[in-house]
Amino acid sequence: MTISLRQALIWGWLTVSGAALSSCTQVDDHYRVLPLTDPACQQGDIDLGARNAEGRKRFRSQVRCAYQGHQLPQPDPQDIPAGWATLAQAAGHTLSEPDRYDLAFVEIRDNGREHAPDQLRTLHTALRDKDKAGQQNVVVTFVHGWRHDAGIRDGDIQKFRMVLGYTRAALNSRCIDSGAYCNASLTGVYLSWRGRSFAEPALGADGGMNPFGLGAFPTIWDRKDKSDALAKGPESTMSQVLATIQQPLSLSPGNPKADKMLVIGHSLGGNILASVMEGRAIKAIDRHSLPTPGADNARAMPPLLGDLVVLLNPASEAANWTSIQRRMRQRADLSDDQNQVAVGTDYPNNSFRRNLLRWQTMFPQNQRPIYISMTSTAKWHFIETRARIPRSDFATGTLFPLSRWAARYDGRENRKAVGHLTPRYSHSPSTVAIPTPEDAANLLYPREILTGPPVGASHEFSVNQGSGKKATYADSMIPDATWCSDASGWLYEARALKAAQNAQKRGRSTDGYWDYGLDETFKAVPNVARDHNPASIQWRHSLWLPGQKNRISVASSRSPFWNVRALDTALKEHHGWVSYPMWCAINQLVLDDVTARRTKSKTVMETIEAQKTFSEEIEDREN
Repeated sequence: MTISLRQALIWGWLTVSGAALSSCTQVDDHYRVLPLTDPACQQGDIDLGARNAEGRKRFRSQVRCAYQGHQLPQPDPQDIPAGWATLAQAAGHTLSEPDRYDLAFVEIRDNGREHAPDQLRTLHTALRDKDKAGQQNVVVTFVHGWRHDAGIRDGDIQKFRMVLGYTRAALNSRCIDSGAYCNASLTGVYLSWRGRSFAEPALGADGGMNPFGLGAFPTIWDRKDKSDALAKGPESTMSQVLATIQQPLSLSPGNPKADKMLVIGHSLGGNILASVMEGRAIKAIDRHSLPTPGADNARAMPPLLGDLVVLLNPASEAANWTSIQRRMRQRADLSDDQNQVAVGTDYPNNSFRRNLLRWQTMFPQNQRPIYISMTSTAKWHFIETRARIPRSDFATGTLFPLSRWAARYDGRENRKAVGHLTPRYSHSPSTVAIPTPEDAANLLYPREILTGPPVGASHEFSVNQGSGKKATYADSMIPDATWCSDASGWLYEARALKAAQNAQKRGRSTDGYWDYGLDETFKAVPNVARDHNPASIQWRHSLWLPGQKNRISVASSRSPFWNVRALDTALKEHHGWVSYPMWCAINQLVLDDVTARRTKSKTVMETIEAQKTFSEEIEDREN
């Protein structure tokens, strides 16, 4: 590739700056150094209070423990009518740990080795001991990104504790409502690597808006390369560590009595997980047995790691995701130039149609999502028509492609980050390539054909109504502020509703978008905390882009892989990934049987009823 003088100057300046800064970067150190046997780690649970700040003098020793017990802050009794334990008792259940969680640290050196092997061994032993004691293990593992590590006061650790508080609230909610997860023991695992390699203070919860940002910027190339090196291949450091964390758990997706494991990665931590997951996903697709043509006998794909892997604003090239999308199309004998993603029932029954149907029905209606990427993106139809510009992720939306351009990568899929690659939909049948001349005469849905490969973002997510309170660490102990209702069956019901509506209309697509969360007046349906607060979330299997009608997804409606565009009401900018409604929605995907064929959830059924009229309204508008 030939580079311009401007590119050469930029590249040269950054290289020189990086070399100059290398002399003042931090040593490859670790911070949570105290073993469980240390007296400081025998003092009982840590109560950080409502401030959620671990830098205070009184906690100076305890927070350096590699394995910590945490007590969630107790609210003023005057602020709540009844707490979690009281509500559970009134419902005839007993919560074993209504207000606590454990937090384990596993720190990895730049050379891929553990800083202290005792960290992982201690975690492993703790999970086994809980299992022997009859407790249900719920594990949430978090991999941080650039400019972070396990340092005291690190903002990602602070936010991770908030997420664990929301997960505890979700577990408590289920115990009260149905008696599930009453004896669940929650363990957070902060999986750390040398994301901070420039000599700057620990990055706060609000991100990188500080004077050190410019100095740290040249380290992004080295840290991106290191995150790749730690994760590539089945024998990589991160693959081995994650497998060790999972090993003591008895997982059974959808079963509320089984252990649960959620794995999260943010920014370059998302890149680490994307690198781990790409190879696993492609191997799973190659092994996946295809259904018999015309028969409804598809098999579900089991999780690839834990119960669910979620990337948050991943600083990872889109190619790490599009390779998975392409492999599924290839398994159905479809190529990039066969851009259509849906056909009508009147479409000619030729090989192209049969292959497309094979792709659409590769998984069953009760297929769970097993790998999700969520990115804060710009360009939202209903938002921008109201003159509001979404606060999208500048780091992965602008800085990431600039850094990839400076590093001389070619092509949209190698320059754009995972969530920012939008499929290129056609506006007219004359602008696209039709597989055969006879197909052109039977083309029913020109908007469902693309002018480029059928890869990129596939789903959308938004918080349409909040709880009315700003998210805080202390909220997790206030039931009405962080209640998370069971959502068993929501995904199956949403898919089934769309399939039934298509069946009633001759010529409609055999695979169509589903939606969950709005009524016919485009108002939010409270579906997060029924009878407790008005919070509402929406999952959408389609893209609503400015100036375009609803675009059917480049992923089949049953796909286990979701590349999600997230509105800023859920995921704000790069660092705003703590939202109570969003974390309830993610916890529902892990804790509940979201693809149950029969649901007892009143919350789900009310949402589906509202969705029926919403879908009809959308059909009328588009036609």
